[in-house]
Amino acid sequence: MLGAEGKGRLQPAAAQEEIMEESIEVAALQEIPSDAGKALRVQGREIALFRAGESLYAIDGVCPHEGGPLAAGFINEGIVTCPWHLWQFDARTGASTEDPC
Repeated sequence: MLGAEGKGRLQPAAAQEEIMEESIEVAALQEIPSDAGKALRVQGREIALFRAGESLYAIDGVCPHEGGPLAAGFINEGIVTCPWHLWQFDARTGASTEDPC
């Protein structure tokens, strides 16, 4: 979601049919590189924010495999690839493409 000031807003996704009403400004749109990630700390959590075309995605910033920095990875067709061991995650959901659990 974009604010009037051109700021990117992290809009929490529905979690088991609950939708949070809160949005948090985390970065200006121009701070997020196109087709790449930006690492952020939001409310004590590492977040990887990606801009791909006209879409913004926010996923956990730490790869569950060995703690790789997902924001340093790359995004292609909605899939984020960890730069350390090439684990892949769906940018829309944050779920692993191999094991959605």
